[in-house]
Amino acid sequence: YEGVISRTTAVSRGGTGREHAIRARFMHDSPRNMGGVTAYVSALDLFSIGIGPSSSHTVGPMRAALTFADNLAASGHLPEVRRITCSLYGSLGATGLGHGTPDAVLAGLAGFRPESCDPDDVRFAWSKLQDGATWKVIVPTILLTATCLGSMVFATLATRPKITEGKVTRESIKQRKANLLFFGNFYNMALEDFQWGVNEMLTDPEYLYSSMSKDLFYLGIVLAKKYKYLSTCYNIFMFGLIISMVAFAVSALM
Repeated sequence: YEGVISRTTAVSRGGTGREHAIRARFMHDSPRNMGGVTAYVSALDLFSIGIGPSSSHTVGPMRAALTFADNLAASGHLPEVRRITCSLYGSLGATGLGHGTPDAVLAGLAGFRPESCDPDDVRFAWSKLQDGATWKVIVPTILLTATCLGSMVFATLATRPKITEGKVTRESIKQRKANLLFFGNFYNMALEDFQWGVNEMLTDPEYLYSSMSKDLFYLGIVLAKKYKYLSTCYNIFMFGLIISMVAFAVSALM
């Protein structure tokens, strides 16, 4: 069968992409297709030294990346390259991340060979890039993370309830110090005590209207505080998301 191991594209400063597909061809040795065989390979060519965690996901991509880099250098276009894009297909694209394929590709582009490289130089190859090579991704990621964290904090502050005792005594009602119009003052009261307190308020219009005005006043204060938190949350999310996306776009063009 014939299949694409990986497809790697180098983009020059002028923005032109030159794509090289590294292919591996295997022909089954049988009387029906002997005419298609152009070369014989030994078992040592098929079973070679490789690195883990899964050599079937690292050796081929590393060799393909190395061949691509060598061809790019031989063509004289290497000084023009600004960025390299690599697309993984099949099993490499589906499970390659956990099997070390991205690290193997970077190692191949760096000039390492599967049979002679130090596995410690291949593992986590992305984190071993030269200083400044990853800042283009790190800065937008930090911006996006800070945006999410900031908006979550203010959203939590806006919706977090203030826990009250939820119970007033008959004595405080008689002294006209309790407000039964706010649910936070009676949710732990017995029904009998609550009904008694409401009837007591209805017998005193001044106490009733005073409780209503106080309840509306403090309700407005609480809502103003919560809306302030919500406004800050929405502003952080909206502007932070826009800035983060712009940062990602700029890093992709650099």
